[in-house]
Amino acid sequence: MRIIISTISCEKNIITVNADIEIGEIKGIWKSNVKPSKGDEYFVELTINDFNQEISYLTGEDISTKVILKDDTVLFIGVCEDIDEEVYYIRFDTDWLEMVEIPENSTKIKVGDYVMFSSKCNDILIYPYTI
Repeated sequence: MRIIISTISCEKNIITVNADIEIGEIKGIWKSNVKPSKGDEYFVELTINDFNQEISYLTGEDISTKVILKDDTVLFIGVCEDIDEEVYYIRFDTDWLEMVEIPENSTKIKVGDYVMFSSKCNDILIYPYTI
C-alpha cells in the first residue's frame, strides 16, 4: 500500500504517523529504524492488532472502500474477497489486501460483501518496505 506522510509525532520513543492514502487517511505506529519524513511517499504493510470485533457487513448502492480517521480510531470499509476458515481477505484498494481473523463470525459475511470494522490507532502498526 502506498502512503504519504502528513504528520509525525514522537512520544516515549514511539513514532506515530498520520498518512494520506488513496482511499482516505490512516494513523498508526511507525515500525522501522529509519525515521519517516513528512511529505514523503512510502510503500507499507499494516498489522492491525486489536481491531474492534464488531465487524459487520454493509448493504446499499453507495458503498465503496474507504478508510476514515476520527480522533484516535480508524474506520475501515472494504470488500470481502475470499474466506479461508476464520481468515477473511478484505480488499481496500488495488494494492491493499488485508487478512482479518474473525474467530466466531456471527454476521455471516460472504465473498462480495462490504465489511466495516474499526481499530484504535495504537493498534495499527505500519511497516515500510522498499520495492
